[in-house]
Amino acid sequence: MSIKVTLIIILCFILIGIAFFYKDDVKEHFLKDTLLLNSSLGTLEIDQKIISNDIKKLETDFGAQQKVNNVIVLESIKYQKELNFNKLHIKLQEEGVVAIVSENEKTFTDRGIKVGDSLTKVKELYGENYINKTGELGNILLYKDKENNIKIEFLYYNDQVVQIMLIKLD
Repeated sequence: MSIKVTLIIILCFILIGIAFFYKDDVKEHFLKDTLLLNSSLGTLEIDQKIISNDIKKLETDFGAQQKVNNVIVLESIKYQKELNFNKLHIKLQEEGVVAIVSENEKTFTDRGIKVGDSLTKVKELYGENYINKTGELGNILLYKDKENNIKIEFLYYNDQVVQIMLIKLD
């Protein structure tokens, strides 16, 4: 076999390896938008400024603020401040909320999804423009609105939502 053919075969294997490694990123790049403008999780929206009345309402609904985050968050999100409540985690920057992560059954999305709901219900309410990907914590159903820089992820186990993440895209 010539050196040229050997190099082409090696290059093909490298490209296949790269494609396999980044397959979720490629799928996410070509994912059709789902309108998520004004999406909320609980009473919170992306870019919302948090004022003292909001914190009082969160404390009424979820108990006192906690020093330690009891929600696992593996997303790489730039933030300046965080608020932690019972199974509810909020990341903030100067312009407002940049991420809301909930494992709390009392927290609904604006379309009515909560922890414990089925994937069937998520798909009925959010539509078919999603990708399924495997994250570090498990399987994720992801919807994205590139125009409004928002994504929502539903971490699930056994066809039930166990965590909801509403995140501002960079």
